Amino acid sequence: MTHKRCNNVIVDNFEQLDGMVSSLGGWWQGAALTDITKAEWEELMQGLLTAHFVASKTLMPLLRQGANYTFISGVSAEDAAFSKFSGPVAPAGAAVLMMSELYAVEMAGRFNVNSLILGPVNTRVRPSLYRKDSYVTSKMVGELIGALHFENTESMTGQRLRVPDVEAANEYLAKWRA
Repeated sequence: MTHKRCNNVIVDNFEQLDGMVSSLGGWWQGAALTDITKAEWEELMQGLLTAHFVASKTLMPLLRQGANYTFISGVSAEDAAFSKFSGPVAPAGAAVLMMSELYAVEMAGRFNVNSLILGPVNTRVRPSLYRKDSYVTSKMVGELIGALHFENTESMTGQRLRVPDVEAANEYLAKWRA
């Protein structure tokens, strides 16, 4: 579907968007960065950085005044020690964080742009062997986004909201719902 056709479908059905969450790409773990191929590099950059750019370019014009746009990122975008053997995912994630900060500056006064930086998440597909009680759940991620977009009364933009664990998630939820 082209950008224009996608926008027309949204405008015809919803007029404007109240908020947007961009959670694109995924995790990759393999060889050290120096050992990956150029094709692997390009595939992961396209799947993460370029995907965020295309989504932003397509949907940002449809956000209503004062809406919130949240980029979802993993902690690997900020923590090289955590990122060992994550290949291009970490530098692409870091570039997405910078993109979100640039959008926050460029869209100031129109809508808010922030990044939600998550530690590991207990999702449905995460094997129980790799789950921890301290990891946020996918349901909690949804609660965080809902609270940030629709319950938080403080207008904020250009923030990196770090949520490495359940404790941090509960602190944000309490703040935004107060």
